[in-house]
Amino acid sequence: MMSWQFNRIIIMALVFGGTGWCVYRTIKAVEKK
Repeated sequence: MMSWQFNRIIIMALVFGGTGWCVYRTIKAVEKK
């Protein structure tokens, strides 16, 4: 039974991906000023 571990990996990837996207957007917004 590895499904719970697989789900955890997906959640972690989504969390880190979302954080990275927010940081990227913030940097781009700051650069445009």
